[in-house]
Amino acid sequence: MSSLSISQTNFTCPNLGQNTVILTVTDDAGNTNTCEATVTIEDNIDPILDCPAPVTLSADADCEAQIPDFAGALSTNNCNNATITQVPAAGTTITVGTTTVTVTATDNSGNSASCTTTVTVEDAIPPTLTCPADLTADCLADEHPVYTTWDAFITDGGAGSDNCSLNTASIILESESNNGTICSRIVTRTYRIADAFGNTATCSHTLTIDDDSAPTWTTNNLPQDVTVQCGEEVNPTPTLTATDNCLDNVLIEFNETLLPGAGPNDSATLTRIWTAYDICGNSIRHTQVVTILDTEDPELHNLPDITVEVECADDVPTMPDPPVYATDNCEGTVDFDFTEILVPGDCPNRFMIIRTWTATDFAGNSTVFSQKITVTDTEAPELAVRPLRRHYDCREAVEDAPYQFATDNCGVAFVDFYETENPGNCPNNVIIVRRWVAYDLCGNTSEWEQEIHVLDTIAPVLRSTPVDRIYACAEDIPVAPSVQAEDNCDIVFVDFAETTEPGSCPNQYTITRRWYAYDLCGNTDEHWQTITVKDSIAPTWTSALPDDVTVQCGEDANPAAVMTASDNCATPVDIELSEAFLPGAGPNDGATLTRTWTATDVCGNAIVHTQVVTILDTQAPALQNLPQANVGVVCSKMYRRLLP
Repeated sequence: MSSLSISQTNFTCPNLGQNTVILTVTDDAGNTNTCEATVTIEDNIDPILDCPAPVTLSADADCEAQIPDFAGALSTNNCNNATITQVPAAGTTITVGTTTVTVTATDNSGNSASCTTTVTVEDAIPPTLTCPADLTADCLADEHPVYTTWDAFITDGGAGSDNCSLNTASIILESESNNGTICSRIVTRTYRIADAFGNTATCSHTLTIDDDSAPTWTTNNLPQDVTVQCGEEVNPTPTLTATDNCLDNVLIEFNETLLPGAGPNDSATLTRIWTAYDICGNSIRHTQVVTILDTEDPELHNLPDITVEVECADDVPTMPDPPVYATDNCEGTVDFDFTEILVPGDCPNRFMIIRTWTATDFAGNSTVFSQKITVTDTEAPELAVRPLRRHYDCREAVEDAPYQFATDNCGVAFVDFYETENPGNCPNNVIIVRRWVAYDLCGNTSEWEQEIHVLDTIAPVLRSTPVDRIYACAEDIPVAPSVQAEDNCDIVFVDFAETTEPGSCPNQYTITRRWYAYDLCGNTDEHWQTITVKDSIAPTWTSALPDDVTVQCGEDANPAAVMTASDNCATPVDIELSEAFLPGAGPNDGATLTRTWTATDVCGNAIVHTQVVTILDTQAPALQNLPQANVGVVCSKMYRRLLP
């Protein structure tokens, strides 16, 4: 071998992986031969990291920040093909505090290196604070207390917020200032609050105190304006009390003035004024005016009833006893006057009297009282007798009109009498009207009317009423009786009628008898009798009845009997005979002869008798020329011949 050569002996990062190498051998004669080999290049060197330094960020309005990108953390790598990753990833939102970030460098051969750093988020935004609305008060005593809790602060309208977390327990009064007097001053309070990271905010709350309210009366029922009459006592001046909204030291002043009127009883006035002041000069006033007048009329005493109504002139009352007199509430004389007027009416007991009493005092106030006495005879006379309505059956029973007179409340009365008759349709059917009219001197009337009704509605009564009858034969019917009637008004008539309705035979028909009673007013009574003739009885046999018989063939049957019969009515009886022969099954085996007798009266009532003659052959034939019953013989050949 002369020489040995290799196609590649140095390998770098671009040769990572499998590489083909050619080996060439040359001998001295210049002859060569080659072969191939595979060389695999591997990278097993980790990257070298330059770890990022810790980072501090400020939180935004939402109390958040984003993790930065640490892609430049790689320092060196043998093949310069490493990739940087981080957890959490770049751009991840985090809140206030410190977050650890892991950074990793990985090359294409899977070699890697890691390190950690921190990201801190800090809150630098202060909170916001808004105080409740400013307040006003009348007095120092009404001054609003300091807010010591967050609930009290927001209940009155305060508000606060923070981008991260508001520390509501940190609310405090930072400062307070005030100026002015006891009646008017301004108080300014400054409140401070912090968030969870020590950032703070403040607000100011102003209270204005100004006492401009007047005192108020505490006396119930303040005295009102009044009017009193002369001579009356004026109520004494009351003591009023008042209170103030701020301090209790209220000063009350009182003033009273009297203004006389134009005369002794015509409106003097007493004016009372109460004024209440507080320490700040606010005041309230109450005024009462007492007016003294004489407006009261004199008073009349012992007055009679204002209206009196009487029936008669004799009933008019006399003048009052004790007499009417007048008094007045004020001093001075009272004039007194009396008048009486008669107003006539239309009769002696119908008129009116007007009595008037008048009292007038010094101030011209007057009282007038009028009594009206009315005499009005409105009461009618009263009749002494008031006969009641009557009902009679007969005219002759009506009684004569009774004696009548009247009495009247005023003494005099008269009576007129009238009687009329309204006839009806018969002598005992009439209406009698009796009318009495009483009247007095003033034309008052009363009347009474009696009606007497005469109406005969009672029917006559038949004295006897024959009952219905049934007879078998015409000759049994009796003669119709004579029936009488009686009536409540005495006069009565009776009619009789009889009709016959024929039947189908002489002893079968109907007789109807009617008795009809009536009086003068047409009241009636009637009676009907029905007589029925009905022969339903059959005749009866008067002869012996032949019985059924049995005969032997060849014998003679007895001839048919002659029958007789009678009837309940006096009419003839018709008797008929019929015969029927029925042959038997053979010449001598029970033929029958039936005889029927029928007796019938004139109305078809019938009676029947039947005889049956039976012909039989019950007799045996008679043998003739019979041999000797018993014969004795000796056995012989002859006998044997007789044997079978």
